[in-house]
Amino acid sequence: MIDQNADQVRRNLRRVTDNNEMTVKALCETLQVSSTSYSNFMRQSGSPKGTQSDVSMNAWEYLMKREMVGVKLPVAKKAKNAESDSRTAKGKANTSISEVHLDGEERDAVPVYMTCDAVRRQITVHLQKTGTSQAQFCRDLSAQLHAESDAAIKPNALTTFRGKKGANGGATSKVFYAAYVLFEKQRMAEGKAKSKMRQEMEEVWGAKGMDRDHDASTGEADE
Repeated sequence: MIDQNADQVRRNLRRVTDNNEMTVKALCETLQVSSTSYSNFMRQSGSPKGTQSDVSMNAWEYLMKREMVGVKLPVAKKAKNAESDSRTAKGKANTSISEVHLDGEERDAVPVYMTCDAVRRQITVHLQKTGTSQAQFCRDLSAQLHAESDAAIKPNALTTFRGKKGANGGATSKVFYAAYVLFEKQRMAEGKAKSKMRQEMEEVWGAKGMDRDHDASTGEADE
């Protein structure tokens, strides 16, 4: 009987690769799955998503065999600083964010009520407080995208978005949308109230949210 949901399996697999116990390539060989199948599974988010895939099944069996022979998983990486409150908050978000569902997320159509500049500030604070690597953050962002089969966000896309300026500079970027969704889920998981700015944006933009079809910094569609 499988006693781990898909999100738990994903977290445990990341503990193996993030701590350099095994490369992703070697892990795929061990699980007898393709790198594409592995990437697709790891990009998903939500306890039931990917449960029936070969990656999930084989990974669960691999993790159970490790446990049976007494091979412990590497300790999950923590932030390098001593801000225990930040680490605790991050841990709570990671364990409960999978239970948060936003209307429209399965179509990548969650209304956005935050400016691009505000999201850029949130990204900077998040990376500094949690010690999350840009590669891991990109994986976290990719997990918020569901409508496209190949929606992985690369570090160069993150860098491009963070380098732009203006309220809607980068509005068409997948990074902007995915980061907003991620931070909104974390806010809800932590039980935090909407900010004053967020409430004002809801009044300004209405039910559809911010226009993400136009980027003032380029005058055309971005990624």
